[in-house]
Amino acid sequence: MDLRNYGESDASPEGVTFGDAESNDVIGAMNYLARRSPDLRYGAVGFSMGGETVLYAAARDTRLEAVVTTDTFAEVRTVAPSFLGASTGLPRLLVVPLLWSAEHLHGVPLARGRAIDVVGAIPPRPVLLIQNEADPIVPVEHCRRLAAAIPGSEVWITAAPSADHPLRVSQGRWGMHTQSYKLYPKEYVDRVTRFFDQRFTATSRH
Repeated sequence: MDLRNYGESDASPEGVTFGDAESNDVIGAMNYLARRSPDLRYGAVGFSMGGETVLYAAARDTRLEAVVTTDTFAEVRTVAPSFLGASTGLPRLLVVPLLWSAEHLHGVPLARGRAIDVVGAIPPRPVLLIQNEADPIVPVEHCRRLAAAIPGSEVWITAAPSADHPLRVSQGRWGMHTQSYKLYPKEYVDRVTRFFDQRFTATSRH
């Protein structure tokens, strides 16, 4: 599916909200499927802002029984300069005033996208937080903050490759952001599969 403001979906008046309003599209997708297959159960995997989106969705809808995120921010404001810098190549000296202008003059809602404020509603449903230690966009601290706010959550910090590792070099300014799967494909699939199997084969719906 395309979230609002992405792909072939319509734009929304407020624009991108960094996971907050976008979570309604995940909930809408579950509603769509439930009308056709009432007995389906739901889990979600999200990368970066996609992780923020599914955390919001799980906090708001208990049908989402298990969530995996990769390199997801606790709140968007402190990582926005890194995102914009990686996207544009502009130095931080220019990025910071641009973000101020975007928020205060053009209404970009940087005050939204704060999953850290809502994730306490998810337990006892399980959450797996995956983070690469060399992510230059979303620091490991964000993963630890989310884990502290979600009692019982699992954390997997993937090791950073060497500075000259081909994958790291190919990513340029984005570095290892959302690259844990490509870096450790077998272990990533094994861990995520085991995580969902533990939820969906060992428990009934509740």
